[in-house]
Amino acid sequence: EMLGEVEGFCKKNHLAAAGDFLLLACSGGPDSLALLHVFLRLREKWQFRLCCVHFEHGIRAEASKEDAAFVADFCERHAVDFRMEAADVPGWAAQHHMSLETAARELRYAFFRRVCDELGADAIATAHHADDQAETVLMHLLRGTGPEGLAGMLPRRGRLIRPFLGLRRAQIEAYCARYGLAPRHDVTNDLADCTRNRLRLELLPELRRTFNPEITAALCRLAAVMKDEDDYLQQMTEQLAQELVLHRSACWELGLPAYRSLQPALQRRRLRWIFSQCTAAER
Repeated sequence: EMLGEVEGFCKKNHLAAAGDFLLLACSGGPDSLALLHVFLRLREKWQFRLCCVHFEHGIRAEASKEDAAFVADFCERHAVDFRMEAADVPGWAAQHHMSLETAARELRYAFFRRVCDELGADAIATAHHADDQAETVLMHLLRGTGPEGLAGMLPRRGRLIRPFLGLRRAQIEAYCARYGLAPRHDVTNDLADCTRNRLRLELLPELRRTFNPEITAALCRLAAVMKDEDDYLQQMTEQLAQELVLHRSACWELGLPAYRSLQPALQRRRLRWIFSQCTAAER
């Protein structure tokens, strides 16, 4: 039963605890509607406080508004607090010279974080699953990345949690069918007009047919291995921080003899760490 898998995944990865206040991101599609339904079933057992958040992006005109109305109605029927924000993502994307996908993601997560702050919620749950993870790892691989990129999405990053990351898309669709859920369908997901959609609709099916029928599982295993590798390298980097870097007023100094003695992987990480400290100070 998928419910037990989600509970086990949450416990293993310390995603939620009894009595937590969770924001559940729901677009109305199969994945996020199943997420909302699962946590409604867990609400009494875990004593969760729940709030559903929906971002109406305006990309599909009336269909976007119908998605919002659908989620609002579902929440009303199941006595869940509902928060929504609408935005003109196409206009914002054009103004800021970015893709619709990037603009929608930035505005959506900014809204989620704002609601989380306003309500004092413990975490924001999204419905990313194993198939999404495979797409993410492959996309990072094609663009060129290191261990952090190949680790893909994490079960938890700050306040963001992904309770479905251990599930396959087929499991979620079967769950919706079993419980009579009738999710909305976003037709833009059927268009090979952005990198992620092309990976899902064209490249991954070809890799599955031609090279490895279990490519999704293989990419998820790669992500898990690289997460462990990245965690170790990050731990080593932090341990070396005091030895290799001196902070004097607004200037960062790097001890070159000690730096040169490091392996290249740690050298790169030290430079990235210094850069992150400098940019954080500027903000």
